[in-house]
Amino acid sequence: MEKSRHNSLNIPLCDAHAHPGNGAETAARRAQGIRTALCGTDPENARLVEEMCAREELFTPTYGLHPWKTARFTVREMEPWLEKCRVIGEIGLDSVWCDVPAHDQRAAFARQLDIAREMGKRVLLHTKGCEEEIARMVAERNLPCVVHWYSCAEHLERYLDLDSYFTLGPDILTNPAVREVARRAPRGRLLIETDGLSAVEWAQNRPAEPEKLSALLEAMLQEAAAICGETPEDMRREAMEAFGALYG
Repeated sequence: MEKSRHNSLNIPLCDAHAHPGNGAETAARRAQGIRTALCGTDPENARLVEEMCAREELFTPTYGLHPWKTARFTVREMEPWLEKCRVIGEIGLDSVWCDVPAHDQRAAFARQLDIAREMGKRVLLHTKGCEEEIARMVAERNLPCVVHWYSCAEHLERYLDLDSYFTLGPDILTNPAVREVARRAPRGRLLIETDGLSAVEWAQNRPAEPEKLSALLEAMLQEAAAICGETPEDMRREAMEAFGALYG
């Protein structure tokens, strides 16, 4: 048991999707050695992410014009950033959590999918209320994807049919849809994400302490492993290997 635990602790913890937090959160990620994919969601936010990733080798960037931002910014403004990352996103459609007109979201999403295809890049998907349409648009372009925190009780099979990785969100303990993703995703295609500590607080309805970030990720990995019938050590290793395959 001690040898297994030692081997597990030698495998880096990876947070497969997060947004820039406050100074305490950033310091905690650095101090706890958490490899983190930080997401820049508009041109202004992307500059911040780029600066953070330049200062900290544990951080790697993803950039994409988020559906919530598509009425304020254009894809053309975002294009210089899309060239700088291995995975474009998060991008997608949202009919639940924002009131941005659907035509603004759809035009920006389609254009970014086309750019990803032209550049030969994978996309990181935000899906909320538009899961079937998003899957169709991605499939039409034959694009590989990362499905971020999928929490819909329907249409999962559409994403399983794509070349998809899946990130599990911090409500894995309580959300049946998230647990179903863990059950059904192909082995080696699952990662853990916090979406940032503010999202953890929202999902778990309690304060999230930066100093407990690694413990949170460990608990999520253990729960995912239990759902999949794997050991926590294997789940942690597979998540680290998937993170490397996606982000380098």
